[in-house]
Amino acid sequence: MKNMYQRDHKEAFENAKLKGLNKPNEFMYMYSLENFDYFKNIFFRNYIRFPINIKSDEDIVSTYDRNNA
Repeated sequence: MKNMYQRDHKEAFENAKLKGLNKPNEFMYMYSLENFDYFKNIFFRNYIRFPINIKSDEDIVSTYDRNNA
C-alpha cells in the first residue's frame, strides 16, 4: 500500500492552478499520494487530483471517488 504524505500546501495549490484548478477557494488540499495532489471540494465533498511532476498542457484533471477506488 502506498503512503499518503503532506507537502507544502502553497506549492500544491500553485501546481493545481497551473493545471486547471479554476476556483481554488472552493477546495482544500488534503494530501499527496504517488504522483498526485488531492483536493476536496468544501461544498460537495468530492475529490479532484492533479499530477505533480508532469508539466504537459495535456494533463487530465481527474475526479476521484474514494468509494470506487
